[in-house]
Amino acid sequence: MSRRRWPLLVVAAVSVGLAARAAFLYWSPLPATLDGFRYARLAAGLDGSLLASAVQSDELVWTLLLGAAADVTGVRPLYLAQPLVACIGGASVLGGLVLVRGVGRAADWPARRTFHASVLAGLGLAVSGMYLRRTGVPDEEALALLLLPLFALAAHRALASNRRAWAGLFGLLALVYPPLHNMSSLVAAFTLTAVVVVHLAQAESRREVLAPTVAVAGFWSYFFGYYTAAERVGLELTYSGLLGDHLGAFFAWLVVLAVGTVWLYTTTDRAVRTTLGVGVGIWFLAAGANLVAPVFPGTIETPPLILGLALLYVVPVALFAWGLPSVRRLGGDAPATVALLLAPVALVWFTLATSLTPEFFGTAMRVQVHAHVATFVLAAVVAVAIAADRPVAGRTLVAVLVVATLLSAPFAFVHIDTATAPRTVHASEFDAVSVAASSGGYASDHRLSRVGPLYYGGNVSGAVGPTRAWLAGGDPPDCLTLAQRSWTVEGAHFYPTPPLRLPPDRFDRWHERGNLVYSTGGTTETYLVVPPGESETC
Repeated sequence: MSRRRWPLLVVAAVSVGLAARAAFLYWSPLPATLDGFRYARLAAGLDGSLLASAVQSDELVWTLLLGAAADVTGVRPLYLAQPLVACIGGASVLGGLVLVRGVGRAADWPARRTFHASVLAGLGLAVSGMYLRRTGVPDEEALALLLLPLFALAAHRALASNRRAWAGLFGLLALVYPPLHNMSSLVAAFTLTAVVVVHLAQAESRREVLAPTVAVAGFWSYFFGYYTAAERVGLELTYSGLLGDHLGAFFAWLVVLAVGTVWLYTTTDRAVRTTLGVGVGIWFLAAGANLVAPVFPGTIETPPLILGLALLYVVPVALFAWGLPSVRRLGGDAPATVALLLAPVALVWFTLATSLTPEFFGTAMRVQVHAHVATFVLAAVVAVAIAADRPVAGRTLVAVLVVATLLSAPFAFVHIDTATAPRTVHASEFDAVSVAASSGGYASDHRLSRVGPLYYGGNVSGAVGPTRAWLAGGDPPDCLTLAQRSWTVEGAHFYPTPPLRLPPDRFDRWHERGNLVYSTGGTTETYLVVPPGESETC
């Protein structure tokens, strides 16, 4: 096979990934996630006001990157954030290509077969809805997902080869992770633990025991040390109760990961398929049960469209569960791929088994995305391997995987609580928020009430309580209120709690009786209204 095909594949996969993530720009030039507005404000304050802001411990790297890119391009961070993350998220598909090539070399595959699996994995990651959802919005997690496969690969190769270049790359990535993103750092720490356990299980000398032990102990020490130091110097910690209030359960699941990794390499094929298939399959059952009643009390129920899109992932999950027994026997880079799968699975189960609170609901939703690279790598490898032995069955599986992945793409662009699209903030909505923010405070739903404080800072407040009470049947807010006509159809967003709908007649009555300050038309029909009489502060 011509080597020219590999550069073409890289360009094609990155281009498709970039284009898919740039699709958010079709609706709006603004950040497609609410946190993106905060980063735009922080990046614009790199002249010195950044340190005066209440910066969180894992906002430093992304803020500096966005600010530097804005200085280089001359584009305001508010309008650069989305194109920048489209490039970073598009590049994250490269991790899948690298891992597939590593598995292909370990399996001694012909170059053509490895190439076909790489096409399937790379283009799958480019358009997979859940993965696109997290790598297509401007926050630090997109960069963390780009670096995670490289982190696992560098750790594995450093321990396997004792080469300083790989050790240096691993050390550099290890230094970056805690300041980059706390949740992804936790996934990275679990991934490193799984990699180290594999090497310890195969160690034949003291040196082969010492190096992995130092690596994992050093990273865990740095992980906890960084956040302890960050809190002491005044940086805010996100998800602070995730570990601090549940350390016993956390360490128990870390032990489960270590023991489970050893068990994975020593048990039977059937046991591996059954355990991983059932372990991840329960997530789909939970999503189905959530259609009727929330699994995490007080959070949203699963809209039917969201459930349908999620069930499409049964295809890659079934493929990786079937093929994992074969991949675990391989040497080369295969252990890094296995670790990238096991670590997020263990962490999701930590959240499910520890606390069914909204905080852990958000954690489970975001942690599972870290398993997608390994999932699509293994699914592609298995589908292509079957096609090589049984062409008809294998090609059918490849076609089913491709169709399921393509159909999952809309998952990236819909609101997870209402299943409506698009989930970005339109320019007209931002204009309305800006007018409301100029008064210092306003009431709205979860989405629009956060945009003002996130972008304009602490002098602006956005209240949700008065709006929630109004939509639950109470009186309209006694303060400046930003409301949308879509609340009468789709419902207002109060994520992670369920959305609430406002009857059209109540909306019209509020609109007619109040004093209109600002309005926008079209699909984002929005009204900024002051209540009649004396207005109060929200």
